[in-house]
Amino acid sequence: MTSPSSPPDAALVAFHALFSRLSACGATRAGGITRLCGTAEDGAARAVLAGFLREAEADEKIVAITAAMPSGTGLDLFGQAFPQRTFDVGIAEQHAVTFAAGMATEGYKPFCAIYSTFLQRGYDQLVHDVALQNLPVRFALDRAGLVGADGATHAGAFDLAYLCCLPNMTVMAASDEAELVHMVATAHAHDAGPIAFRYPRGEGVGVELPERGEVLAIGKGRVIRRPEGARVALLSLGTRLAEAQKAAGSHGRASGPTRRSYRKR
Repeated sequence: MTSPSSPPDAALVAFHALFSRLSACGATRAGGITRLCGTAEDGAARAVLAGFLREAEADEKIVAITAAMPSGTGLDLFGQAFPQRTFDVGIAEQHAVTFAAGMATEGYKPFCAIYSTFLQRGYDQLVHDVALQNLPVRFALDRAGLVGADGATHAGAFDLAYLCCLPNMTVMAASDEAELVHMVATAHAHDAGPIAFRYPRGEGVGVELPERGEVLAIGKGRVIRRPEGARVALLSLGTRLAEAQKAAGSHGRASGPTRRSYRKR
């Protein structure tokens, strides 16, 4: 740009800076991305991607939206299979949410894949453009809970609090990768309003993925075990099931854990 001291014929110089979200968490394109930021090679993200692909093959109305997180959420691979149905809006979570809401009004079935912590940026749009409108937008919340090497800024520690207080919102938390595939199918089938499923970064527990997801009953849990004469009940939400099972095993007369993996408000 010119300054008052510049000659009248001074040329204008424009700087175009490109920002990659990868650099924000210390990753490099040379090979650090898997180690530091995580990719669809993670067990949970791999399960979501498998569910996305199977549902999208059967329903051309499914579209996927992300905000500069295609590799971390697995949508880069989804985009290879369905390039005309994949949208990366850049680092603009607010726009991603409203864009998904608009597509829902036109009869599409949008899956908005955003890290849990970054959906906080689009909370106003989530409230006014999705929840209050009761639009069937599906939110895939990656990095739910603590995320280790990604750092504190990427820890999705607040989504249960800020989602469960919203009207019309259904929130799901999978206990393992197989249930996550079922939750993708459940979100696909859910047209009564917005729905979200949260999942952590990491390898999961290593269970085999089902060939096809099944639609789960909203608002119901499942008793994992109930020893005769048990007087203690352990309740578990999401990925804490494995730890709850260990606790139940250490207490000879403990009942449970009772898992409530999906919740309706």
